Amino acid sequence: MRSLNKKAKSIFNKCVAGLNEPGESRRIGNAANGFMPLIVECVATWQTSHIYSLAHYGEQNGDLMCDPEMTFLLGPNGDVRPLTYRNDFVGIDQVAAEPNDETGWKFNQKLQHELCTFAQQWLSNIDEQQDLDQPQG
Repeated sequence: MRSLNKKAKSIFNKCVAGLNEPGESRRIGNAANGFMPLIVECVATWQTSHIYSLAHYGEQNGDLMCDPEMTFLLGPNGDVRPLTYRNDFVGIDQVAAEPNDETGWKFNQKLQHELCTFAQQWLSNIDEQQDLDQPQG
């Protein structure tokens, strides 16, 4: 599986810093800058790795909608690999990689490569739009 490049990995690590147990989460950003806040959550552990969700949410007819949400695997060696992409507003739900107890991982190499490319640009945008060096709550 393809990993995020050094710059995107650094931004990702700022987003997930301190979130080590499933269920721990934080909101990054505020409405004052006009950009959607980023919701970051540790959603699972798998073997010696963590799986994180990064998402923007909008609202439609009273329902929260992912715009988008991606999940990532943070491996014990520090590599960050995109697993899924979801955007409720356009009806996209893509799974590029998922854990498999028999073989380790089942993945779609082409899709996983595409998600990695998107994630690198998205994380760069997040870095420009949010002040990630400020304490987050």
